[in-house]
Amino acid sequence: MPSERTKLAIVLLITLFYRATSNMLQTSVPLYAKYVLHESDFIVSVIVAFAQVAVIVSLLYLGYSSIGVGKSIFVSLLFTSLCIPLFIVTQNVLSLTLVNFFVNFWIGTLMPLLLTTVVLISSPRASDRNLAIFSATLSFGLVLSPIYQGALLAVTNNDLVSSMLFFAPLMAAATALFILLMRSEASLKAVRGKFEVIFVRNSLYWMGILAYESFNFPFIAILTFGGIFSKRNFGASYSTIEVIFTAFFLTSLLVRLLLVRLSAMNEPVMLLSFAVMAVALPLAAFSSNLSEFALSIILLGYAHAAAYPVATRYIAKAVQSEGLFAAYTVASIIDAGVYLLATPILGLAAQFLGLSDMFLMNEVPVFAIGIAYILIMRRIAK
Repeated sequence: MPSERTKLAIVLLITLFYRATSNMLQTSVPLYAKYVLHESDFIVSVIVAFAQVAVIVSLLYLGYSSIGVGKSIFVSLLFTSLCIPLFIVTQNVLSLTLVNFFVNFWIGTLMPLLLTTVVLISSPRASDRNLAIFSATLSFGLVLSPIYQGALLAVTNNDLVSSMLFFAPLMAAATALFILLMRSEASLKAVRGKFEVIFVRNSLYWMGILAYESFNFPFIAILTFGGIFSKRNFGASYSTIEVIFTAFFLTSLLVRLLLVRLSAMNEPVMLLSFAVMAVALPLAAFSSNLSEFALSIILLGYAHAAAYPVATRYIAKAVQSEGLFAAYTVASIIDAGVYLLATPILGLAAQFLGLSDMFLMNEVPVFAIGIAYILIMRRIAK
């Protein structure tokens, strides 16, 4: 019987491969639509938004089905690995949209499922620590993705589609690893209980949601249009764009490693995050060269690092351990819904106002979420 540490190592390796692949989808599909298929900024945003429809549908099905956590993860990993090679046949916007939809349908369920798995395989004493390690692993996956793809681009002479296909073996390896874990972990074979959402009455849960969504608009702007902005305004190559993404995610990783030791400082961490976004978004919008834009992206890496771990801690405090799966699934559905609405809005802004104004307008939702966060924080403190 493998030890808890061995089981955790397997889940973290699966998480690493999953997050690297999901990040590739978020950054490469917009570049492929824009510079291979030559679509407009708005059409690019529609393709990305349609993928979020797939995520919402898959999460809703997952939430109201009684399929066990283990079987759900296995099916999602397997079909993601089988669908990624279909990108080779995407010769027009319709085929790209459909393939991207199916890949995101399967990969979209993995975040709450893997998070639940970490809790299931952890002892009560180690649960908080393991969740912090899980969050840091997500960031490491985000760093691995552009490094891995950048190396593939160098080998394939900047062939974007070929570099995307090489993520299928990562998901196949994750599937094989999970089969090993399933054989030794009985809790993953159990049927899930009733899906209850009584936690939505808890103010701490909504502080978690606000923390979760605080970076959503800027994150969409960076992943969907950051590469396009770099290429269009400053002539950056695909490889250079991957370097910028690597710097962004590396900053996030380093900050998340620091936040493991600052788990009791949720409010100061979030308030600093709002302040950083207030400065970095205008810097991105008005950057006159690639170095200034890259600096703004690096600064925004802090806000990306803060949002998820703070959100998970708030949500964990708001629910009992048996309700974590439902709580994180609802949070993921809300996140996908905001992503679905925000992406075409930012796409229209990029199309008709320009990419600079699109980056600047992200200040509005950031400011609104910041005010809501502070109001709930003060109400809880009374």
